[in-house]
Amino acid sequence: MIKLFDDALPKEDQDYLEDILLGLDFPYYFRDNTSYDHQQDTCQFQHNFYYSEKNNSKYFEEFYGKFKPFIEKNSPYKNVLRMKTNLLLNNKANWFNSVHVDYSKEHINLIYYVNNSDGDTFIFDDGKIKNIRPKKGRILLFDGKYEHASSNPIESKYRSIINFNLVP
Repeated sequence: MIKLFDDALPKEDQDYLEDILLGLDFPYYFRDNTSYDHQQDTCQFQHNFYYSEKNNSKYFEEFYGKFKPFIEKNSPYKNVLRMKTNLLLNNKANWFNSVHVDYSKEHINLIYYVNNSDGDTFIFDDGKIKNIRPKKGRILLFDGKYEHASSNPIESKYRSIINFNLVP
């Protein structure tokens, strides 16, 4: 299952999330890679909203509340295993980052694109590569069994997403 939903959130929520996540006061934390695999990779800035079965951020409840109606309606899995935001910066490198799966257990990935950008998401499905262009307000929902990879923007300054891992 790989599904795309454009304008998945109301416009005011899209603008609000973009303003907060790309504003001057949002607390991002440096990571020297984009996954735990260190191949073909770059650094990124990250903020964990929910991780290790607990709320890790003052933003979790409010932000999750904006996605809950979409998740209830469109995802076969409803429980949050992890919720985080990633910020990738322009680095002029024309490749994708580490190919990976987020978890070995059964799950659904939900990627919300905070801003318009290049820096596609690549999904590897039975030898085929599908690429999804970041578009503000777009949600990519796919089975967690699929390997995938991010890529850094080349023309845009940055690529901002919110990533959920949902379990039964």
